[in-house]
Amino acid sequence: MVLDQEGSTNLFNHIMELWVNPEIERRTKAGKLLEKFLLNAAQVIMYPNGKPTVIRLNKEVKAELVGVASRAIKVKEKLNW
Repeated sequence: MVLDQEGSTNLFNHIMELWVNPEIERRTKAGKLLEKFLLNAAQVIMYPNGKPTVIRLNKEVKAELVGVASRAIKVKEKLNW
């Protein structure tokens, strides 16, 4: 699927509206975030088996790269794409 600029913007806005902003509000009300919280990164993980959706914010965001390298890579080595 290829999104144009308008489609990308709409997708981003919907993700923020449906998952990210409500999570920020929930954590703020629970005292887990400061009122002046600055969002740098967000990750929404949805499981097909019905497990609850996970929302990760800022330093909680994680990714896993799976592939074949053309050289040896050290643990936690930063890679340029």
